[in-house]
Amino acid sequence: MPKSKRNDRSITYASAINEATRQLMAQDDSVFVLGIGVDDPRGIYGTTSNLSSEFGQDRVVNMPLAEDAITGIASGSSMAGMRPIVVHERMDFMLLAMNQLINVAAIIHYMYGGQRSFPIVFRTKVGGGTRRAAQHSQSPYSMFMNLAGLKLLLPSTPYDVKGLLKTAIRDNNPVIVFESERLANYRGQVPRGD
Repeated sequence: MPKSKRNDRSITYASAINEATRQLMAQDDSVFVLGIGVDDPRGIYGTTSNLSSEFGQDRVVNMPLAEDAITGIASGSSMAGMRPIVVHERMDFMLLAMNQLINVAAIIHYMYGGQRSFPIVFRTKVGGGTRRAAQHSQSPYSMFMNLAGLKLLLPSTPYDVKGLLKTAIRDNNPVIVFESERLANYRGQVPRGD
């Protein structure tokens, strides 16, 4: 089908993340976002912009500076039937949640013999070259590749990030979405729906 007939339009990588989140939050009341600064009007590079005003603070939950606790709360929420989207603004700080990621989120499905679902999406920014301090510039995503129980995504276009994020949120087990900070303003063709 020709491009003009597919209902595509050019949006940024960050807008594609925001749109995917907004669409699934509208469809499913169990989907909610939590993290540090997620209710800020600027919305973590635009990825959570206006979600708080649309869905309220019960579904867009600003958290204190406690990455391990945020991840633990998400794990417990998932066990209770919710679908949390945890936003760790930087990969560097997500490392503070390694105990909860490795010893709870990644293996809890196995601890229940595969009979329970634990849907959690962890979103985090990676990448250097943005003239930030060393603790804001790492991309240590490869260390997660050897952990059983986690699916990893590293989308490279607005089209891919929207589709893969929606798939991750619908997945019944933990997924980490690594988002390149350098791609936030990158534009590409993205359909309005799924």
